Amino acid sequence: MNGFIQINNMTFSYGGGRKLFENFSLQIGKGWTCLAGANGSGKTTLLMLLIKALQPDSGNIRVIEPFAYCPQKTDFLPETAYMHFWSSESSVRRIFSVLKITEDQFERWDTLSGGEKKQIQIACALAEEPECLFLDEPTNHLDAESFGLLLNALKEFAGIGIIVSHDRSFTDSLCSNTVFLWLNKTYSGQDVTVSYKKYPGGLSRALELREKDRESALSDWSLKAAAVNENRELSRKWQQEAERSRKRVSKAGRDKNDSDLRGKINRAVVSGKDRGPGDVKKRFDTRLLQSEAALAQSEKPGLRKEGFGIQSSGIRKNVLLHLEPCTINAGSEYSITVPELTVTSASRIALTGANGSGKTTLLQYLLPLMKNLSVMYIPQEIPPEQEKAILNDFYSQEEKAKGDIISTVYRLGSEPVALLENHQTVSPGELRKLCIAESLSNPLDLIIMDEPTNHLDIISITALETALKEASCAMILVSHDKVFLNNICTERWNLERQKQNARLFL
Repeated sequence: MNGFIQINNMTFSYGGGRKLFENFSLQIGKGWTCLAGANGSGKTTLLMLLIKALQPDSGNIRVIEPFAYCPQKTDFLPETAYMHFWSSESSVRRIFSVLKITEDQFERWDTLSGGEKKQIQIACALAEEPECLFLDEPTNHLDAESFGLLLNALKEFAGIGIIVSHDRSFTDSLCSNTVFLWLNKTYSGQDVTVSYKKYPGGLSRALELREKDRESALSDWSLKAAAVNENRELSRKWQQEAERSRKRVSKAGRDKNDSDLRGKINRAVVSGKDRGPGDVKKRFDTRLLQSEAALAQSEKPGLRKEGFGIQSSGIRKNVLLHLEPCTINAGSEYSITVPELTVTSASRIALTGANGSGKTTLLQYLLPLMKNLSVMYIPQEIPPEQEKAILNDFYSQEEKAKGDIISTVYRLGSEPVALLENHQTVSPGELRKLCIAESLSNPLDLIIMDEPTNHLDIISITALETALKEASCAMILVSHDKVFLNNICTERWNLERQKQNARLFL
């Protein structure tokens, strides 16, 4: 197969329903390729087809074997962990060494951070020495150290790697190509099958090039739409002219004895002057059909409304929070040393630190101190019982308020079908967008978000990023997404763990 994954004229639909892929062809060579796009654009489904967990309706998919797949979830220790860790192959042992994995981590799997679990999961996949490696959102929950270790390990992989990711920094450092997927749109605006374009480089470069493509497509679409409108108007105009011409040459209601008029009418009929407007109309009808066909064959650009605003309370009080130096106890054997802190109405704070250093604990300590402020707080993960409460609260809203919330979810890059159909569960990404949208119903003094980009697609992330950049309220953001933080924040609080204590540095 000359070192390529090859998809030829593949068609796939779920349960005989609407087709998601139709006559889809794609070739991916050695090196790392990022799969990107909005939720529902087919990224995970394409992975499932590549690893043969799903079968296409028609066409063929050729993947070099053996291959390995790492799902997004890390619920269980890989069955091959012990076997690979004690492998006699030095190349396999080196993988675990590069990722700083120790055997005792296997015994305390349930207490490991998400980043530590992901490192073990990927180490076991690399130990299989696959020709193709497929990763689904591997950077969720990675701290800076885990990020660097994993990036270095994956850079050494010599086969074909495909990664579904929204992490711009990670893909920019790893990927030589990005395949951007989207649902094509017909002239009527209905979703049809998946389209794609391959861009050089990682996700940041792909987004830049895609925006240029979108602007070009919008210009082309606008010109063709204008041609349709112009030809439709000219056809209507010449239809009216043809009707006036027929009336002028009509003999109905005329004086039969008026020989001069009768002669003019007969000469007009003989010369064909009365057919002029009708012929012109036919020509414009033909042009109209041609311009409509050209428009119908063009891909409709992304014309959906994007972005949303965050309303500030306009609080005049400059200092929102002042905290004297203190020690926060985080359990019986761990504490956080905090210096004097001040949060002003203009603060844009990035809270960083390794996994387990106490970032979430610090936020939980600060939140009660801000009870007199209007605060949006979005936690890192939302437990099932809280999910039900959030959904019940949404469905109990009045129709106008519910419509405003759905509008914001839509502007975050979603098609909120599950919300519109009154589902009792939604995906983690949709739940996070719903929390954001509901919180924006009131003017805000302060925004606190713990890993806000987890579970969001790149369209949602960039929309959220733009809204936060333009907001005038204070914010404290916890994120491992370097690009996201760098584009928004102007201050940095960093937690450094020192055995059983962490210290906050400003």
